[in-house]
Amino acid sequence: MTLWQRVSVCILLICVTSLSFAQGEVVDMRGTSIIGNRELPKTLFIVPWKSSAVGLETQLTNTLDERLIVLDRDVFMRELEYYQFANSGDPVAAVEP
Repeated sequence: MTLWQRVSVCILLICVTSLSFAQGEVVDMRGTSIIGNRELPKTLFIVPWKSSAVGLETQLTNTLDERLIVLDRDVFMRELEYYQFANSGDPVAAVEP
């Protein structure tokens, strides 16, 4: 056998063996679909684990329920001065003579 014949036979054998390995069993793989856990009920209960800090009644409902009443001028002025004193940054500037 000549060199070219030997090389040709080797190449032919390599091609045949690679084709036989590539011709394996065809496996059909299907994807999985997860719908959910069907053992659990389809309901949702939301239960608070702490009591509400707001409570049943807020300050807004109190102001809506109040009737129009007559204000005492001196009491209103004291409340206004206290509000200005509490909300100002400079306590000396809030007090006016």
